Amino acid sequence: MDNLHNFIPQKIEIKEERKAEIKNPTGCPFCQGTGIVLEGDEARLCSCQEALLLEKRRKEANMGGALFHKTFQNFNLSYYPTYLTIHKLGVTYRQAAEMALKASKNFCKQYHKGLRSGQGILLQGPVGSGKTHLAAAIANQLLKDGHQVFFLVVPDFLEDMKLSYQQEGDSSESQLMQKAKNADILIMDDLGAHNFTPWTQNKIFTLVNYRLNHLLPCIITTNLQLEEMSDAIGARTASRLVEMGLTYPLLVEKDIRLQKCLE
Repeated sequence: MDNLHNFIPQKIEIKEERKAEIKNPTGCPFCQGTGIVLEGDEARLCSCQEALLLEKRRKEANMGGALFHKTFQNFNLSYYPTYLTIHKLGVTYRQAAEMALKASKNFCKQYHKGLRSGQGILLQGPVGSGKTHLAAAIANQLLKDGHQVFFLVVPDFLEDMKLSYQQEGDSSESQLMQKAKNADILIMDDLGAHNFTPWTQNKIFTLVNYRLNHLLPCIITTNLQLEEMSDAIGARTASRLVEMGLTYPLLVEKDIRLQKCLE
């Protein structure tokens, strides 16, 4: 073990920013507090360190604790009936949900492989149709894969921005806006569930346009129909959202949250 310090850089690759995050927990039966496990002549990061790094990413993701339990595995397709059809698309509610689930999984796989075009996903549907669950599942998979995510509930984001401007002054761009602009992956939940004013339209456009120009992907959920978006969030923003990613509708016969309460 005396030569472990010299051995590690040759046998295990750890990004510099991750090295700074690694702590030395005591009492771990696998690494004895070193953070590294030796397997033959190879070394790997101990699972205790992976857990610490995941927890750190989760704290930085701006997600409520309840969202950490939303996964692809517990996204229940049985809530999407096969006997109802989205006529303009020619698919059933179940088929549409299957397509959205597949696209979400594929986004995570492609991003983890480094295939990043800046394209995202727009999940559209009424309240209680599983949009937030699927968006959170994307976030959780990416966090597990070692990527950083920033999760925004749009109405809360806009309200927090107003408060920050009152404190900083209108001439100072909110730190929250800067973090949203530059996040590796941004999730905008509940776009449209807010007041539609010139100020909110301008802020959303600023954010969306910046990320589009810098090829930074967005995962967006909205209860707005595509034809409603221009009036609600502005024609410029609506146009850019269509350009940023494919739209997947999620439709249910009854609010999933209400259905779960009755089960």
